[in-house]
Amino acid sequence: MSVGNAARGRVAISQLPPEVRADLQKRVGPMMIATLEHLSNDSSISGRDMYDAVMAANHVQPDEMRAQVTADLGRLLHRVQPLNTQQAAFDHLNAQIASYPPEHRMPALIGLAVNALKGNAQDSPEAMRDGMGNLHKILDQIAAIPESQRDPADTHIVLNVTLGWTPVLMSRPESGNWRPLMDRLLAETAKAPPEVQAGLAPVYDKVLDYMKPGGTLMDELHVTTLADFQHLVARLPDALRRASEASDDE
Repeated sequence: MSVGNAARGRVAISQLPPEVRADLQKRVGPMMIATLEHLSNDSSISGRDMYDAVMAANHVQPDEMRAQVTADLGRLLHRVQPLNTQQAAFDHLNAQIASYPPEHRMPALIGLAVNALKGNAQDSPEAMRDGMGNLHKILDQIAAIPESQRDPADTHIVLNVTLGWTPVLMSRPESGNWRPLMDRLLAETAKAPPEVQAGLAPVYDKVLDYMKPGGTLMDELHVTTLADFQHLVARLPDALRRASEASDDE
């Protein structure tokens, strides 16, 4: 115990008995999320408060709880104000997740995927470019997780949400070239277990509906071409065939 803490009757967490410390670490995460959610019901979350929460989350144990708390923080990113601090908060969470054991990264990525594009700023060209970059960062994280350490349910959620953003990015050319992102999504889908592919097949179908001749992106917004549609179709059949086979086996 430090002199200052001794004078004030305080004890450092590291000096608590192991069983007390473990119990406290389990309680900290849910309490922190509940506090942030309560504060954000009536107002925004400051960048400083989010930064402090992310730092605190790194000390939550066990690792499963830490991953859940991190995912919950990611889900609150859209509440961070001012908007220019949201990207810094995203990057901070992303860097922290990369330091987690591989088997606990995928559940933590769910919150980041949900808020890859900035809340209330999707009309901004800068926000669209950041969103494209954020989705690539999520795919970088996925690629770094060994396939044997990816939970299928969490993998499905992260890929599903990430894929769900693609029509938004396609509709806004200022976001950048969406083709490399789609190619990476297809590559990760091909690596996924059959049940994950089966779950993603309807999402790919929706993307194709937006892109096909007569669809919103090609004929209404004029932001994709027949060549774009054909490029995606040429890559899709294998993944969709495997997904269909998986569904038939159930």
